[in-house]
Amino acid sequence: MERKNTYKIFALLILVSLIPMFLAYTGNEPIPYIAAAPAQDGEWNPVGPYIDKVIFRVIVGEDIQTAALVSGQVDHLTDDVQLDYLEDLEANPDIFLSQTDRLAFGHLTINCLNYPFSITALRRAYAHCFDKFEMAQIMKEGVGYAVDSPLPPSAGIWYNNQTESFKEPNVAAAIAELDAAGFVDLDGDGIREAPDGSRFALDVWYGASAPQWGAAFTAQEPRCIQAGLAIRTTAIDWTYLSGELLDAIPRPYDAVSYAWLTGTNPLLLEMFTTENIPVPNGNRCNWSNSSYDDAIEIMMTAADYDTVLDAAHLAQDIIVENCPIIPFYSNFIINGQRIDKWDQDSYLVATGWGTGPMNRWTARLVQLKEGQPGRNPTTGTGGTWVSQVGSAITGQNPLTSQDAVTNYVMANIYPEGLSGYDPITHTPSPNGGLAWDWTVTELADGLQYDFTLRGSDDDHPPAYWHDMGGEYGGMVTAHDVEFSYNYIKDNMIPLYVTEISYLNSCVALDDWHVRIISNGKSYWTFDYLGGWDVLPQHIWEGVISPITFTNPRPVGYGPFVWDQRLEGEFIQMVFWENYHAGVPGHTAAEEVQQSYLALYIGVGVLVIVVVLLGSVWYLRKK
Repeated sequence: MERKNTYKIFALLILVSLIPMFLAYTGNEPIPYIAAAPAQDGEWNPVGPYIDKVIFRVIVGEDIQTAALVSGQVDHLTDDVQLDYLEDLEANPDIFLSQTDRLAFGHLTINCLNYPFSITALRRAYAHCFDKFEMAQIMKEGVGYAVDSPLPPSAGIWYNNQTESFKEPNVAAAIAELDAAGFVDLDGDGIREAPDGSRFALDVWYGASAPQWGAAFTAQEPRCIQAGLAIRTTAIDWTYLSGELLDAIPRPYDAVSYAWLTGTNPLLLEMFTTENIPVPNGNRCNWSNSSYDDAIEIMMTAADYDTVLDAAHLAQDIIVENCPIIPFYSNFIINGQRIDKWDQDSYLVATGWGTGPMNRWTARLVQLKEGQPGRNPTTGTGGTWVSQVGSAITGQNPLTSQDAVTNYVMANIYPEGLSGYDPITHTPSPNGGLAWDWTVTELADGLQYDFTLRGSDDDHPPAYWHDMGGEYGGMVTAHDVEFSYNYIKDNMIPLYVTEISYLNSCVALDDWHVRIISNGKSYWTFDYLGGWDVLPQHIWEGVISPITFTNPRPVGYGPFVWDQRLEGEFIQMVFWENYHAGVPGHTAAEEVQQSYLALYIGVGVLVIVVVLLGSVWYLRKK
């Protein structure tokens, strides 16, 4: 009987020795993944990322950037590949060049307050004399193309391709416009005078650092002279031109030429309304047109999508017909990427959402080729991807640092807010955002949006803060959303000045549901209010001055975790193993977990051996 009791004690000791090992291992497992829903045809599916680590190297200068790509020091260039290098890079079998429509356009702004440029017929006559195809070629050689609208084609559905075209030069049409408006050559020198008999010339100002602007307009001079119009160009230091002259009131120029970076919506068109004339960086054309103002009013206030779309197209027709601003080119972005070890098809290239600074998700989609060292054959994950950026980021505070390069980097920490964004259709999408569902209720004076956040059910795993902090086990909840929206509103964050006017209130209904009520019923309320930054309340509630906060170690819920930064040199991020839209089975800490497992097994075996030896010694003593 005594020996049986001894064996029972022995078995119990072994069982007890295994319990700590089991608890230690299971307590360190990463939170399991639930894959994002498969994409339907034409639908944006932001599952990812596949890489374990991403490094953004700061490399300035086309020569050095190109050399770094060719040598394999970087895998990807965010900066536009310069035309001088295209031929050599195209011949390199290890490099792929992507081409994406740019959300930008070059244009001529005419000061419509200055006589005789206040006369529409004169502005139209100059536009008829311009060969926009030639100007695009001079400006961007093989990657530029002619445009008429101040919204480029990359704006998708909002771009109106039915406007009156000034792309092809038409001197006869220019002459007809001038004759009808009373522009006559009074002194017989071949150049027309204004209807009041005064002499004039269109003096185009441009940045001296970009002489191609001057060349593009000089090339138009023969046709202008043929129509009886004088044109000249003046190069001005760009720092002075952009910093002093463009925003001066009254505006000191007849015409100035430069480029604009726009977005995938038509909100840029509001800039040219009459009420924006006195705004320094507003209506630089000094142009007033009541029909245009009415169209923009409808575009900005109507709730119905079709009505808003029609108004945006009408506004483009009016501004093209009146020529206060004469757009003449847009262009493609050419980006280079290594495809010797990285899968070419995994680089996202969509209209207006290419592989440069406008694309915040390249790093989450790219993956190693099959058979490459470090690639997980089951999940396709693994590897360190090195991207180039052309300048250091301006800061780590998402409320103040919003230039293109900073956005490109920091959006991996702070991704889309409540509503995700579909770069294919340029519309909100529940894929990728914090909310996986929402409803809209019309109120007397506004709209009520009820968002259901990830974490509300088993099919939609919660998002987790990178430091796993807060009162809810590290989960991003509706309380974080409520705090963030009211924090931004109460502090009147400058980057949100326009959007703040649309926000009436934001309240967390419970942990997973948040209600936002808008001021007014404009179609754009959702566009404005659905994408605000959501900040970790447990960190930012202690920040008294959000504008001056340096945010030394950014904490978000995006696909990558801030690891280290050497200012002016590089930024390194690692995959967030608890990312809510992550690839199943992918964890950058997999090797660490395996080492933990090996350690636990080793400790467990040691414990068992010690127990066995002790038991043998004890039995022998018996």
